[in-house]
Amino acid sequence: MSGGDGNITEEKPMSDAGSSNSSNENSDDSESSDEEVKVELMVNARARRSTAGNKMSALIESTTLEDEFYKSAYGGGFNEDDTDDVFESPVHSDVDEVDSD
Repeated sequence: MSGGDGNITEEKPMSDAGSSNSSNENSDDSESSDEEVKVELMVNARARRSTAGNKMSALIESTTLEDEFYKSAYGGGFNEDDTDDVFESPVHSDVDEVDSD
């Protein structure tokens, strides 16, 4: 349904209402279902909105404020340190132990 060129194409679903038609009409339906129907999507055709991206600077500013909060809160305990890399998980055996109690 998605072409390599970034355009999305959609296929029409076949209706069940025509299932009792004669064999001549069924052959026409099978020929038309083999063809790919291209539908132009509104997102590709419409003009860019004049307000697009207006709130992005406010969002970036709020994430900067959150970062500043976590640097100062709780004595800076949320900061990334070089000592964070020292932590190693406990060694587990390769055999799964199941407790069925």
